[in-house]
Amino acid sequence: DPGAGPATTLVSSSQAGLTYNAGVLAAGQYTWKVISRNNNGVSASCIEFSFTVNPRPTVGISPTGPFVLCSPATQLLTGTTNAATPTYQWVNGITNIVGATAITYTATATGSYRMVATDGVSGCRDTSNAVLVTVNVVPVIIISPTNPSISCDSVKLSTFAGGSGAIKITEITLFNTGTGQTPTYPAYASSGSDFVEITNISNNAINVGGYIFNDFANNSSTIVHPYSIPLGTVIPANSILTLHLGTGTDDIPNRYYNTGGASDNWNSASQAGFALKDPSGNIVDVVGCGGSATGSYTFAAGTGVTPTDWSGFAPNVSGFAGVIRVIGADNNSGADWVQSNSPSPLQSIGTYTAGYTLNTLAVSWSPTTGLFTDATLTTPYTSGNFAVIYAKPGATQIYTAQASSGSCSGSATVNVTVMPAGTIVWTGAVSTDWNDAGNWNCGGVPTITSEVLIQAGKPNYPVINTNVEIKKIKLDPGATVTTGTGFELKLNGL
Repeated sequence: DPGAGPATTLVSSSQAGLTYNAGVLAAGQYTWKVISRNNNGVSASCIEFSFTVNPRPTVGISPTGPFVLCSPATQLLTGTTNAATPTYQWVNGITNIVGATAITYTATATGSYRMVATDGVSGCRDTSNAVLVTVNVVPVIIISPTNPSISCDSVKLSTFAGGSGAIKITEITLFNTGTGQTPTYPAYASSGSDFVEITNISNNAINVGGYIFNDFANNSSTIVHPYSIPLGTVIPANSILTLHLGTGTDDIPNRYYNTGGASDNWNSASQAGFALKDPSGNIVDVVGCGGSATGSYTFAAGTGVTPTDWSGFAPNVSGFAGVIRVIGADNNSGADWVQSNSPSPLQSIGTYTAGYTLNTLAVSWSPTTGLFTDATLTTPYTSGNFAVIYAKPGATQIYTAQASSGSCSGSATVNVTVMPAGTIVWTGAVSTDWNDAGNWNCGGVPTITSEVLIQAGKPNYPVINTNVEIKKIKLDPGATVTTGTGFELKLNGL
């Protein structure tokens, strides 16, 4: 029967057996007696003991949400509790968030967040109600060509707008002779061991000059092969660029680049992460390899990769060449990837693989000055959504393309420069021949009074096999002019 304590009524006078379930007790101090009786009902012994039922702490989160954010926006969550000298653990779903043990937590990814508070004196704990946070991807807009210059002509501006970018990591080779290897490596990649294939999955050429590549060991922020893609590098529509992780000779026409650093650093069972960022440091695409079919990979906080950018792992297995993206639409997940195998799927380093898809969105333009909806420049653009627009402003003009997805919107700008009268721009549309009028924007070969502009990202660059005299020439980074042996390019306007 109970002694002193919150309960003052008899608990039991006839409970038989060696155990007793008192149910849920209110918080407080209790003194209980356990009396044993013989078969005649006579007390044989009495044991008295005391115990304390401590209260659970109250736990909450402020503000309570729910929240809908546009990446890279974050939401600060602050825990509240009456626990004495408390400790904290934040949880997303049913998983403890590593390192999230302060009274505040900044949510960067979609999730159902709770805080567990433990009383440092009593050891009692409780969990808050969930706060829902949804982080939507801001639409990515790519305009091609990048900041063009015109003189007598107009320029066709093409866009891709989607919830994820058109530049993707599509293959990773960690053991170049492993099962499922590329059947025949290109000559320029024949001496490499570890490769990362980067694909432009859109129908527009994209300038990736200045993009930043990093690779990391599991849960490490130390960059193994830091590399910046050379300025002026353009990946044509539906084409690839290959990075060799190590030293070697670049093959610029085939967009093959060596990062420098240790060659053959990774192996087929490495837990390795790979991140591609734009020149501003924004995440373009990431992949984490788990080291086995049931492995794992964690991007450390210092890498700049968040759970929105990547979840799970790509299943690279010992003895196999590497992993391949096989899902058309990018889910930023290891589920998009499979290991190479024989007879399939085989890797194909150096060869574009079709089948990747983009989630395209409608694009509007501003200002409308100098914009047209047709190549003949007969229908001015006034409003509406056009993925392709034609620009012929009277003076240099900056245009903004905007697309929306739900509550999130994204934009990009393009600067159309109007060159002075007499300027001729190289297109390289036909060949490398300087003297072919089809390679110049205004349909005429430059003369001694011409100012010439050679831009990056052209399909061909000029080769001069005669003596040429012009007024001036300007070459953008990445653009080239080659003068044949015995010939000269004379500039008379300097």
